[in-house]
Amino acid sequence: MVFDLDYFKRVNDTYGHLTGDRVLKHTADILAAAKRGEDTLGRIGGEEFVLLLPDLSAPAALQAAERLQLRLAESSIEAEGKTINVTMSGGGAVFPEDGGDWDSLFAVADKRCYASKQAGHNRVMGLT
Repeated sequence: MVFDLDYFKRVNDTYGHLTGDRVLKHTADILAAAKRGEDTLGRIGGEEFVLLLPDLSAPAALQAAERLQLRLAESSIEAEGKTINVTMSGGGAVFPEDGGDWDSLFAVADKRCYASKQAGHNRVMGLT
């Protein structure tokens, strides 16, 4: 799975980079608390996160990704007296159906993440 925070540039532009950093940490904390113990979560740059979900079928991985997405959407942080709600879009790829190595799997998941944003944000695509 590749996740990208929705409208993150707007957070940085409105509240500044320190608040943006708080949003990133908040997101990482929510995702880390909601993932399974055997899953691997990492921030791969900017506002993008990757989540490896071993030994799950595509439907189960979609369910897991949507659970994490919902947990984040239900949370918020406070900045300058305002509540900031955070959502993310995601794209998934399944080994070996979508690729046999990291580079090809990442490329497919990233493309699907972008499609999620194009389709309206706050959704996960690619694990059906």
